[in-house]
Amino acid sequence: MGQTDANEATTGEENTVPEAPKEVPPPTPEEVVTPEIQNAIIAGYNPDCEMIDFKSKLGTAVGDNYMSIMYSISLNLRNKKTGLEETVDIMLKTMPRNVIRQQMINECGAFIKDAKMYTEVRIYLKFVIIKLWIVF
Repeated sequence: MGQTDANEATTGEENTVPEAPKEVPPPTPEEVVTPEIQNAIIAGYNPDCEMIDFKSKLGTAVGDNYMSIMYSISLNLRNKKTGLEETVDIMLKTMPRNVIRQQMINECGAFIKDAKMYTEVRIYLKFVIIKLWIVF
């Protein structure tokens, strides 16, 4: 009876690495920039405005941003009180479609941290900039 080398022995189990989920293409801007999103943007910007039209496109190349899908939106608005027209350009940040990334983002609270940054720190920085501008 011969002795089998441990490296040559097989257990019948394959040593395979699980496949990473395949990347899902991002939703089209038309799928994301719904009337509800448009109305929320207008209400947050100036409730006295109404939309004339808008354009949207991906804000970054696919794969450039691991934590989100970004959309560039340009809203053409008209003030209902004054009749003045203006264009508002914004970036809309959405969750990636990859389920594992969504779980990771939710667990670390990344979107909540971003929202706090834009609502709390931005206001503070604006105040500091105004103060510095007054000093100089």
